[in-house]
Amino acid sequence: MKKIIALILVLVMLFSLTACGSRPLNDERFVKNMQKGLEARWKISSNLPDTYKSNAEEKESYIQCVNAELNAIGDISEYSFENSELKELAEMYNSALQTQLEGIKYFGADDNKFNMLYGQDGYYNRARVICKLVDNYGLMVSNNYTDMLDDFVSTGRVRLELDEEITAMEGIITDAVVLECLGGTDYECFITNNTSYDLSEAQIDFNLFNDNGVLVETQTAYMNSWPAGSTNQCSIYVSKEFSKAEARISLFNDSLFDYLRTEYHPVEYVNDMIIEINLKNSLPCSVDYTSFKSLTTTCQVTSFDYEIGYWYDGKASVELSISGSKTYDEEGDSYSRGVEVGWKLYDDKEIVVDSGTFWSSDIKVGESFKDASTYVSDLAPGTYTLELLNVE
Repeated sequence: MKKIIALILVLVMLFSLTACGSRPLNDERFVKNMQKGLEARWKISSNLPDTYKSNAEEKESYIQCVNAELNAIGDISEYSFENSELKELAEMYNSALQTQLEGIKYFGADDNKFNMLYGQDGYYNRARVICKLVDNYGLMVSNNYTDMLDDFVSTGRVRLELDEEITAMEGIITDAVVLECLGGTDYECFITNNTSYDLSEAQIDFNLFNDNGVLVETQTAYMNSWPAGSTNQCSIYVSKEFSKAEARISLFNDSLFDYLRTEYHPVEYVNDMIIEINLKNSLPCSVDYTSFKSLTTTCQVTSFDYEIGYWYDGKASVELSISGSKTYDEEGDSYSRGVEVGWKLYDDKEIVVDSGTFWSSDIKVGESFKDASTYVSDLAPGTYTLELLNVE
């Protein structure tokens, strides 16, 4: 008889364990386990001391709070979700808890990283999910914790609204923004606020890269007034050469006391303000100066260079320079005076756009001159040809 009773008790226990363990991990079970996890965590946090004896003790309390939820929810991969959105929210919540655990490692060692992982990424993502679970999936908690749940829902709702604003701002940057060179250091783009938000006081942050992908400069433009539907001219000044650009929008939010920031996105870069000057002569070349039909000096030009200067209204001033040496003077090798080199500048239609003379410093035969210069004003973008000429 005793053996029969013992066997019955064993069977009852096995049945009970099997019944408990067989509860399907489905959509409904996840929401219930979320409730259990939140209540378990908040029960711990409500009883935490105001002060701790050490960082290690406080750190352990954070771990206990997070693990209380993880233990109640269990392994997300073992759930069979029918609702794909709920599955995504469950995975997002689990990821937020794991992020908080990762952040706890930096408590007391790197406060910025702790606050970013545990607070910004962990806490606010939990709030986003909890808000959606309450609104769409009937998540509730017992009366002891309704105030805590309400706080989470309020925080999550604010974050979700801000997410929508950031998403709208992202669309502005990805909507065919073109950064155009106006010549020299001046660049502009026109940006339309195609959202329903007033983005006045926003700033556009630019990262500028060279051909090797190295960041060479950052610049910021400020949009003092930028209501919904309006288009602003965005101007920046860049001192370094670059070939690629990316931009983001930053907007300070008073309620957060922090910036809403989009990701950086590539923007098209256009530079049609290019002046190219090619030398017609082959270097080195010999140039004569003749006075009253008498050969006065001869020089050999060995190099030519030019530098783009100040831009105004789409045109630039350009400095032309040559270097070389004196090879003849009618007064003899020891006579010191400058040499003269004539020049003409042609556009791509072979029209003369300017002409003049280079004058060197006083030199004797065999001596060299460097960077004898002259200027061309109001030169439009284009390709030009410079010809060095004898002077009479």
